[in-house]
Amino acid sequence: MKNIVKKVALINNEKCLKSIIRVVASALILFSIITVYVTTPKETEFARFADEGYYFKYAKAVKDYGVGQFPLLLKRHLADKKPNPYPHPGRIGHTLITSLWLRIFPDTFRSLARLSFVCFVLFLLCSFHFSKKFWGHNVAYLYTVLLSCSPLIMTSGRRVLQESILNLFWAITLWSFLDFLTKKKLSKFILFLAVYSFSITIKETSITLLPFFALSFLVCKYAYKQPFSYWYLAVLLTIPFILTGFAYIIFMGGLANILSLLKYLLALNLSEANIYSLYTRGPWYRYIIDFLMLSPLTTLLAIGYLFYILASRRFVQKTVYWGLYLVVVFAVFSSMKYAKVVRYVMNLDIAIYLFTVWALFELFRQKNRVYQGYLVLAAVVLIYCNNYFNFLYLFVIQRLYDPISYWLLILQKIIPPL
Repeated sequence: MKNIVKKVALINNEKCLKSIIRVVASALILFSIITVYVTTPKETEFARFADEGYYFKYAKAVKDYGVGQFPLLLKRHLADKKPNPYPHPGRIGHTLITSLWLRIFPDTFRSLARLSFVCFVLFLLCSFHFSKKFWGHNVAYLYTVLLSCSPLIMTSGRRVLQESILNLFWAITLWSFLDFLTKKKLSKFILFLAVYSFSITIKETSITLLPFFALSFLVCKYAYKQPFSYWYLAVLLTIPFILTGFAYIIFMGGLANILSLLKYLLALNLSEANIYSLYTRGPWYRYIIDFLMLSPLTTLLAIGYLFYILASRRFVQKTVYWGLYLVVVFAVFSSMKYAKVVRYVMNLDIAIYLFTVWALFELFRQKNRVYQGYLVLAAVVLIYCNNYFNFLYLFVIQRLYDPISYWLLILQKIIPPL
């Protein structure tokens, strides 16, 4: 009889914990969403002569004159003898989305910033949906709370840059591939291929995901003895390029323009296009330093959990999947000479914050699961406050536009301004 009473009490306590997590998490997520919306810069405060101005110009040109503008925009962009370091018009997926948005809403920078905001909200919904699907409500709520307070993700939701849109499509791509590896359904694989192919047209760096997908497939097939056919791997390595290749031929006006674009991209990544390139170099660990200055607690917890997995040899398939993502994508971007800007790898937060939640559950491991849940919730609230105030200080009060290491080190008072 006593055991029955204890079990009933435990169930009631777990239900109470679940309700508290849901209420607290929902309030914090809503607070982040409202913050991103109300801190959107004024129309005159956007970077009209930098990346934001280029994205707006491309969107408005295609909106006003149609997709026939893509070859003309590319020709103008490649007219300079030196590689133009600003965004090129070859990111047709991004431009198509933004031009369609401007057909519905006003031709203003704030209007395009609202598109980034919508993608920010959709990203949170996508992350909640898939994390709940794999790990239940409690993990999903805590994970989404942390994502909602990521300084990088928050600020991308209020700017006229491609990061917020790309972050949404990368999230759908990564989660749908994991869903395919888990469920082994052809429909999941087709969804993954479609979203991933479109992600490449949003930004060419999406190609860097291909080694990770191929490695994840092989690990799943051999390490976890999953009966996948090699046809899936062959399709994975070819179809995205075929689909995007056709799209570029249609929109960019032929193969010659595509080759010119590829030549430009190679030159841009192998040479110092301008003085700004000097600020995008650095050692392989530069991203780690930047993440520490933006969200130190989550970065340390994620790194700690990664080593915990290796030390404990707890190689659960879904955990290994996200661990591979962190390691492979980090390694690929770290190998690029002029890509050491932390917003380029903002998508790593998708795994960093998931590892943070798992690390907290391990750190506060208790026999009493309810007590453990309350400790984890308290830690998540603490991390939320730290990240949230970092966002306010860096991106709202100090109006930081591009979080390169130089400005982060100065604003965090680690080095003096020069």
